[in-house]
Amino acid sequence: MNIDELLKRLADVQQLEPNRFRALCPAHPDRVPSLSISIVDGEVILDCFAGCSHEKIIRAIGLGKSN
Repeated sequence: MNIDELLKRLADVQQLEPNRFRALCPAHPDRVPSLSISIVDGEVILDCFAGCSHEKIIRAIGLGKSN
């Protein structure tokens, strides 16, 4: 999945820099965008400031296993 497809699955996406974005974290009830999305060396890095795990974020986006 490319970055554009990933960003379409998120709400309230804001582009901060060419390779940095912020959005509402889909893994918890988020009112203020707390999910950082960065592209570093061709890899997408997801970091929730509220502490949601990478796995929980991926599942909430609909990309991980549902178990």
